Amino acid sequence: MPNQYKIFEKTVRPWLLQKSIEMMQEKEEFFIELVMKLLEDRRPPDYIVSKLEKILMADTKDFVKSLWRFIYFEQLKIKAGLA
Repeated sequence: MPNQYKIFEKTVRPWLLQKSIEMMQEKEEFFIELVMKLLEDRRPPDYIVSKLEKILMADTKDFVKSLWRFIYFEQLKIKAGLA
């Protein structure tokens, strides 16, 4: 499991960096760390939406859907041994 977490960390963090630049026009460390912490704590999507609404406003639900989709496919890659 720790090895899977390392792979997950290496894929999700860069994705969040890219998204923070796309959505906020800059690298936003606080945003990235907040999302990583929420994921580490295994928070459900609705909870994540509630925590990010003040930061992302109208884009929050779309962001969380994209995040969940990204995580799902990353998990499939790990299970298939492609990561």
